Amino acid sequence: MKIGVLTIHGLGFHPNGRLDQAARYRGHRLMLINPYELICSLENQGPGIHGGNHTVTKDLPDVVLPRQGSPMGRIWVCDTPSVPGHGHSPGQ
Repeated sequence: MKIGVLTIHGLGFHPNGRLDQAARYRGHRLMLINPYELICSLENQGPGIHGGNHTVTKDLPDVVLPRQGSPMGRIWVCDTPSVPGHGHSPGQ
């Protein structure tokens, strides 16, 4: 099986490298798809991956998994005073 992974990082990024290692161990292949460089599409001609100066319409992934990493920036607190134990109320 060819597994597509939506990610902005390469195989040097530990989680992606680990996914690749596990996929290969089980006889599968990984295809990293950077959503800022490539676009997955469904058109009348069929599915494809487009970006830059090339289009991939053959040997497409069998499945595409989204990867969402946690931001390393500021963490926001949700203000939900009606739910005990969650969030905070102004003035507390």
